Amino acid sequence: MGYKQVFDYYSREDVQNALLEASKDREVAGIFKNGSFGQRPNVLIYPTDIVNMARSGTVSFHGSVERWDNPMSLRPGMSAEELNELRKGFELIIDPDVKVFEFAKIATKVFFDEIKSYGIRNLGVKYTGGKSFHIAVPFESFPENVDYKPVKIQYPSIPQIITSYLKYRARQKIADAILKFEPDIGEISKKVNVEPQHLISEEGLNVYKIVTEVGLFTSRHMFRLPYSLHESSLLVSLPIKISDIDKFEKTDASPENAKVREKFLDVSGKNNDEMETLVTEAMDWFSSKTREEEVKKKFVIVNSDRITQEFFPPSVQSISKGMADGRKRSVLILFNFLRNMNWSDDEIENFITEWNQKNTPPLPSNYIRSQIRWLRASKKMLPPNFDKENFYKSMGINCDAETRAGARNPVTYAVRSFRASARKTVKKPAKRRLNKDEDEYVDE
Repeated sequence: MGYKQVFDYYSREDVQNALLEASKDREVAGIFKNGSFGQRPNVLIYPTDIVNMARSGTVSFHGSVERWDNPMSLRPGMSAEELNELRKGFELIIDPDVKVFEFAKIATKVFFDEIKSYGIRNLGVKYTGGKSFHIAVPFESFPENVDYKPVKIQYPSIPQIITSYLKYRARQKIADAILKFEPDIGEISKKVNVEPQHLISEEGLNVYKIVTEVGLFTSRHMFRLPYSLHESSLLVSLPIKISDIDKFEKTDASPENAKVREKFLDVSGKNNDEMETLVTEAMDWFSSKTREEEVKKKFVIVNSDRITQEFFPPSVQSISKGMADGRKRSVLILFNFLRNMNWSDDEIENFITEWNQKNTPPLPSNYIRSQIRWLRASKKMLPPNFDKENFYKSMGINCDAETRAGARNPVTYAVRSFRASARKTVKKPAKRRLNKDEDEYVDE
């Protein structure tokens, strides 16, 4: 697409109307073909503004996440107080940065469903024109005040906290969905260009090595406006229905195919504080997490002995009998647990292979082999703690005996049991007395 095609696209009345509607109260910046930004601050008021910018070489239109009383009053170096005074509101923009298009679809669907589960209906989705998608919740869905302060002045903290909370909530669901789509970690590694050992964490697949960014909220942060072209691909940043995402192809966003149909942001009116529950839960989670990190002490379990099955905790004993639900998560638990019991790689593989035959149904043997191969390449780590969300309890595993004993992790329980047994079997030394003629102890 050359200059004429770009100019012709932005000369369309439907495109101009969509851009003007989306840019209301926003700072707008034009981006040229080489990726450089045009004048800031800037605004779009009339259709001729769009045409003139396109005539001057603008390919892409970006708008601020924040909405302003007077965007043209913005200037570099403004204080937080000055920005708060000028800000009218902001949107929640979820921006999963994913290199693989099918993985981007998976992440977008999971994040969308997580937000929707809080009763939020005013949700928009659009293809970015590049590799991924944006999800938006307009400011009209937020409560006016949080912690007795206006929400509009709590930027970027509130969207940052919500995004962190959604990442925490969504990680296992994204991991499960990606592994269902592509069960071979080696293939995932090739697709995302990340070494296999970096794709494995204590929780299994390290989703956020695949989804490398989810949201970036800084002062005057911008996003590509709906129905803008992408400055590199020259595809349209196209709003779509979430129900259409699986069948969506990038060619659907070519300028000649793109139709102005869907809205990305519905800012037409108040939406009954739809976001209140999500905001409250996210803030509570963040406060709890912050307190936990402040008091957290590093605890390292040192064990050099090979520990046998008789000392395994009830949770691992239960998993070892075979699983119907949580089989993939069990592979991660068993491998990391047995590694910390100082079992050899061959012993671990044989144990897990035999265990898999007890499952209902067994996992595919190629899945077991690939998981063990990449887990071997990863660093040694503890299995998940008993209170880890999406493990143990959600798998139907009862950990009450371990937690009553004060153990937070299967390894802790096993090491303590082993050491307690060892202490009982050690023969107590005979009583010794001090020889009155020599300064030494002698056996009785």
